[in-house]
Amino acid sequence: MKYLKIKDVVIPPTQAGFFMILTDRWWVVTSEEEIMVYKNTSPQCNKEHSIALTFIGNKRYPEGCRLIYLPIVYLDHNCNDYI
Repeated sequence: MKYLKIKDVVIPPTQAGFFMILTDRWWVVTSEEEIMVYKNTSPQCNKEHSIALTFIGNKRYPEGCRLIYLPIVYLDHNCNDYI
């Protein structure tokens, strides 16, 4: 699991490169204010609040995780992660 600070992913990147932009999502957030991405390819979020609630209900995440709505998130995208 990759953990990314919210403050680092909600502002547009200043460097060149490829990015995945996710809008209007409910994210699983740690007590350290980090979002999670599983194996670099599976962001732990969903557009539907009710579906995202099931993530928390499964208790697969660290203690203290909660859902928060983020209007936009910029994630580094590496095509090699999908090969």
